[in-house]
Amino acid sequence: METKNILSLKILFKYGILLFVSIYVDAYHHIKRIIKKQSNPHFIEVELPTDDPLILTMMANFITLTPGTITVDIIGKTLYILDIDINNDSEITKESILNIYKKIFE
Repeated sequence: METKNILSLKILFKYGILLFVSIYVDAYHHIKRIIKKQSNPHFIEVELPTDDPLILTMMANFITLTPGTITVDIIGKTLYILDIDINNDSEITKESILNIYKKIFE
């Protein structure tokens, strides 16, 4: 996908709506984890199917703004993410991130 297409209003609208919903839904779940003292921080690697720096930056910001996850680094197409979750099943988090990518950019 070209960078000029990324700035289309449709993509920016989908990005904004999904970000807003994800922040509030994940905040609710994360608050429950904090109250129950259920957290198990671990690092995961998610490789996105693009090397466009704008898309990578948008996804890194999306992940970091969502409670419970922080993008620590980007190397090539791979995002290195600190995930504070109640289990070590990083595949669930990876699939969730890739699904968000597909909803916005494909």
